[in-house]
Amino acid sequence: MEKNHLDFDDNFLFEHVMEGIIVTDEKEIVVKVNAHAEALLGRKKETCVGKPISKVIALENEYGKKIPSQWQPTHLALLIKEPVNTGIPDIETVYYYRRKNNIKFPVSIVADCARRKNIRSSKHLLGYQS
Repeated sequence: MEKNHLDFDDNFLFEHVMEGIIVTDEKEIVVKVNAHAEALLGRKKETCVGKPISKVIALENEYGKKIPSQWQPTHLALLIKEPVNTGIPDIETVYYYRRKNNIKFPVSIVADCARRKNIRSSKHLLGYQS
């Protein structure tokens, strides 16, 4: 596994950006999580790294039905090699995340494939949906 999948020149930006960021490898395994993602997920990064993104972010629709992994944004972005954005209410599907304490809230997700040094990674940007 590469040390830095996004090849950021400044790791400070990754840790202090005001959005939650989760980085996965091409197999959809979480390799990096920033502090804002930890806060949104209600989980420590150590419990996320090394696990499939679909196990870390169990997305639901508005009726509480789990979104199958093949329809989750990271998988679709890797498949079509284009960004997938779930943040357009009334046009795109609204996704919800449910924390372990059962609090459910809508999330806006951008999943994109980044190519750095022949490594294809996908990142999730998590944020509250207005």
